[in-house]
Amino acid sequence: MAKVRVNRDYRVVYATPIEFAKGDELMLGHEDAEYPGWVWVRTPTGNEGWGPLAWIETIGSGLGRALRQYSAVELEVGAGEEVDVIQSLSGWLWVRNHVGYQGWIPADTVAEPVSQR
Repeated sequence: MAKVRVNRDYRVVYATPIEFAKGDELMLGHEDAEYPGWVWVRTPTGNEGWGPLAWIETIGSGLGRALRQYSAVELEVGAGEEVDVIQSLSGWLWVRNHVGYQGWIPADTVAEPVSQR
């Protein structure tokens, strides 16, 4: 796990993030042009948002099955804040802040790793 410093503010874009469980059938839309590797998904509950293509098996035209559990929760961060990177995926990072909150932020919002003191 690497500790990195945030170089610009990031605010949550989707107030109602999608979630799906392993095995859920999903309706698939278009792939994201800005962040390739992410696809527009409609979950079994009818919620829509971006999901990682790497975690979805295509099972038919416009249909997929979740290969693992996923949550699209984003994390608000401010410039200068330090966060721990837990996972990196297609231009996004799953991070944890100093109080333990976790969520996705764009990878381009962070600078080089913080030196360990």
